[in-house]
Amino acid sequence: MSAWPKQIKLAIVGAEKAGTTSLFRQLSQATAFVAHQQREIGFFISGFEFDKGEKYLFDKYYPESEGKFLLAKDVRLMNNEGGLLRLKKTCPDVKIIIMLREPASRAYSAYQYSKLRGVEVAKTFEDALLVFDKIIFERGSLFLDKSTLAYASIGVFMLLLSDFRDEYFSKKMLLFNNKYFVIRLGSYMCVALLILWIGILNGGQFIYFKF
Repeated sequence: MSAWPKQIKLAIVGAEKAGTTSLFRQLSQATAFVAHQQREIGFFISGFEFDKGEKYLFDKYYPESEGKFLLAKDVRLMNNEGGLLRLKKTCPDVKIIIMLREPASRAYSAYQYSKLRGVEVAKTFEDALLVFDKIIFERGSLFLDKSTLAYASIGVFMLLLSDFRDEYFSKKMLLFNNKYFVIRLGSYMCVALLILWIGILNGGQFIYFKF
């Protein structure tokens, strides 16, 4: 597995329910980027898609990408080691963005989303937490799995960030709280800073700004 000539330059890899879709949409409006139309890129998660190769990626997700920086989003990558490895090997110059969210509000947001999808039967958030408490008492572990319904652990990011501790990701990753995107800096300011972080075109050269 080797690097591709044309690579994704910026990838939003998590976390779920933390404002990543809003950030993705804002970045997609910047003229420097071309983004896929699909909600999540899926290519690096799916071994079936990945095995079809580079041409499949660009035909499906980036049919008109000439002269643009490629932008990708798949929040499942944050807890998918195989997908991260595929991204790392084929796009070594990619910059990684992870947005985090205050744990309690993220847990409640996940509960509401599960109710909307019809996969959560508990009538209240409190009832859902009580069910989860019973399960972790019986199994003796907070980190049961990485499912949507594990509300009590969904905002504990330490486990999910373990795959980003190596030297490669530590130098290419930007980690920030979604409050800075939504409230403090404002979405447009965050987008401008991210564009600077990736680099700008100047006489055909790629110039990087280190934060």
